[in-house]
Amino acid sequence: MISPFDNQKFAIPIAASKVNRDSAGNFVPKVQRDLYDRITKAEGIIEAKDEMPSGSTISEMLENIFQRHCGTKVNVQQIIPKCWGGSGGHPDNYILPSAKQIKTKIKGPSELELQIADYLKQKGTKIIFCYEFKYENDSDFPVNSRRYIDVIQTDGCRRFFRNGLEYKLPPI
Repeated sequence: MISPFDNQKFAIPIAASKVNRDSAGNFVPKVQRDLYDRITKAEGIIEAKDEMPSGSTISEMLENIFQRHCGTKVNVQQIIPKCWGGSGGHPDNYILPSAKQIKTKIKGPSELELQIADYLKQKGTKIIFCYEFKYENDSDFPVNSRRYIDVIQTDGCRRFFRNGLEYKLPPI
């Protein structure tokens, strides 16, 4: 783990508002879209409460729509993964995989997403996330993404994840 004081910009907390919910109560991020209706930014705050949604996987119908649109089977990614209570049926909670994810055939929750899910099992923990997606021309597949996640635990300890790297601040 790297100290945030090695590079102070990583210690700056991100700000967002609470996530939305779908009709089943699963989490949906707040998103911004570009002129091609592609998600360029997704963000939100999730707070661990007594009752957390179980989340849902990407529906087969959506998988088929993407397969027809792309001309091949793709592993559609959830922005808020099922293990965090993310919706698998809301169009604001999915994104096509990046070129790197296609090459490596990454599917399902990452180790980091599973680690964050463990934090969400602790009542009172908050996660704040902000993801930015970059595209080339009119491609539907992002060429680059930045993923920032802040975990604020009930004891005041803050953990910052910037593109997968972890930084930590002790309780104040």
